[in-house]
Amino acid sequence: GAFQSYTSEGESLAGSTAPESPLLRVTKRGVVTPEGDMVVEQQAVVVNSQRYTVAAARPLADVRQSVDELAAVLRLVIPLLVLFVGVLVWFLVGRALRPVDLMRAQLADINGATLTRRVDVADAAAEVAPLADAMHAMLDRIEDSSARQREFVSDASHELRSPTSTIRTELEVALRTPGEADWPDVATRVLGETERLSDLVDALLA
Repeated sequence: GAFQSYTSEGESLAGSTAPESPLLRVTKRGVVTPEGDMVVEQQAVVVNSQRYTVAAARPLADVRQSVDELAAVLRLVIPLLVLFVGVLVWFLVGRALRPVDLMRAQLADINGATLTRRVDVADAAAEVAPLADAMHAMLDRIEDSSARQREFVSDASHELRSPTSTIRTELEVALRTPGEADWPDVATRVLGETERLSDLVDALLA
C-alpha cells in the first residue's frame, strides 16, 4: 500500500514515496487520486492549528483476491445451505401436518353407523387443536341431525301405518262377505282414511 500527507492547499508532504513521484497524487481541490488500481481512504488531522490530510491507499488486487475467495466459498456453501433449509422445511412441515393426516385418516373411517366416533387430538399441536374442535362440532351437528332424521322417519312411519292399516282392514272385511258388505259405507270410511293419508303426505312434503 501507500500513504501520503498533504496540506489543505493540496501540497504533498511526507509519504511512502518521494514527493516528486508519489503513488497518491493530490489535485488543487484536495482530491486524492491513486496511481494505479487502488482504493483510497483519507483522514483530516490538525497539528499546531494547521490542517493536514493523510491519505492511505491499498491495491485492489488484495481486495479482489478476498472477493474471489469469498465468492468461491459462497458457491460451495450456498447450495449446501439451500439443501439444508429445504430438508429442514420438509421435516418441519411434515411434522406439523402429521396430526392433520392422522385426523384425515380417522375421519375417513367415520360413516353413518359410526357417527359417535371422534378424532384423536391428544398429540395434536396447539395450531391444529382448533381444527379438531371444529371437526368435533361438525360431527356433533351431523350426529344430532341424523338422530332427528331417524326420529322423524320413525314418527312418519307410525303416522302413515295407521290409515293404511285401517284401509286394508276395511277392504279385507268387506271382501270376505262381498254380498253382505255395505259398499257405500266402506267407500266412505276408506275415503276418509285416504284423505287423512293425503294430509300426512302433504305435511311430509311441506
